[in-house]
Amino acid sequence: MQWTTALTCTSSAWPTPASAKTHARKVNTRILYEAGLADGLGTSFASGEGIEDRLFVQPATLFQVDEIDGLLLRVSQAKDARHEQIVSMLLQMYSAA
Repeated sequence: MQWTTALTCTSSAWPTPASAKTHARKVNTRILYEAGLADGLGTSFASGEGIEDRLFVQPATLFQVDEIDGLLLRVSQAKDARHEQIVSMLLQMYSAA
């Protein structure tokens, strides 16, 4: 069996109170723990290499990024190489899915 990367982005319906987003994260976390997949819960990432390293260790990982629009805006406007690598890595995963 060959595994492939699947990049999936979901969002809580906007506008939602902060408590609703927190509840969704808690539900996702509980599902992973109940399924015995708690190792697949990622915290955050700061570079494309960080994403790649995490996926090498744990190919099925759930990153619950808050304010994804802010992250994408910072990444798209930054001149820092690590931010450019995040975009490159996300595009690479998306096109491979």
